[in-house]
Amino acid sequence: RDFCLSRGLGDVYKRQEVDTMDENNCMNNLLKYICLLQDNSTNNCNRLCSNNYNTRVLQIYKKNGELLEVNNSTYYRVMSVKNNCCTLLLLSLNNSTFSSLNEFITISTNCISAIRCYEDIILNF
Repeated sequence: RDFCLSRGLGDVYKRQEVDTMDENNCMNNLLKYICLLQDNSTNNCNRLCSNNYNTRVLQIYKKNGELLEVNNSTYYRVMSVKNNCCTLLLLSLNNSTFSSLNEFITISTNCISAIRCYEDIILNF
């Protein structure tokens, strides 16, 4: 089934199998959509978008309401989502610029209560 994700920067199209979404895990589905947006970004942006990007920076809140912090980082890039496991790239924020820490973690999407998204960016990794 074809669908379109509306984003302000333009529309992203991707062929997606319906059975890859989980009706009972909205955090899992949200992370899949974010990953899909990133996978469909391009350095050669077409006429539909006004900016190039390859990363939607996010912060994750655990079920207890605390911000997920790993190695002094609270910013992440979604790298992949398989079943209920999400692999994240740790990011650092210095002088309003995000950069990769070249460290990855994998978490269960069942442990997430909220996701905070930031502006899309170009990340060199």
